[in-house]
Amino acid sequence: MSNRRIPAINFSHRYKKMPPGVATFCESFICGIEVKHYNDLTPDFIKHDTEHEGGFYPLPKGKLLVITIFTEGVKWTTVRRWTEEKEKYYNGLLGREIQIRFIKEK
Repeated sequence: MSNRRIPAINFSHRYKKMPPGVATFCESFICGIEVKHYNDLTPDFIKHDTEHEGGFYPLPKGKLLVITIFTEGVKWTTVRRWTEEKEKYYNGLLGREIQIRFIKEK
């Protein structure tokens, strides 16, 4: 493995939406970013995006970032609370390799 620092996206759970091959050091790339409002997302999309073994992660009800990730030949999404800083950060990662990192919530 090289010494270059690969930017990371943190997850508190393994979500059912994730491809089976998702691991901390697999090749993943951000291939799309959209700013949406919670009310623009369908109930089916919200369920699909937030479901994990312990239940569902609650999405904020306002402005959100919908990030499309390409991992192991599969496109999948993750939704993040929108801030101007996050939008700039993720736009700066478009097309770049990222690390998927699993962390425990406090």
